[in-house]
Amino acid sequence: MFVFIAHRLSNPRAHVMPSPNSPDPAPRLTQLEEAIAHTDRTTEHLSAEIASLNQRVQSLTKRLAALESSLNKLQDDTEPPQ
Repeated sequence: MFVFIAHRLSNPRAHVMPSPNSPDPAPRLTQLEEAIAHTDRTTEHLSAEIASLNQRVQSLTKRLAALESSLNKLQDDTEPPQ
């Protein structure tokens, strides 16, 4: 993802399409297909990253709940009876 952004920044004309009025639409269609393929790959990559981060958040949420439970138990054990 970052490589793509860096490429766009270093070469701002990299995404310029041939003129839609050119007699041969093949180069434009090829570039459009390449752009769609790149977008698909980026979407798949980002989706996988989101899924991975979601699993990590769920895991950390469970660990936090366990730690909170342990802390509450320790606090209950150390409080003097009244």
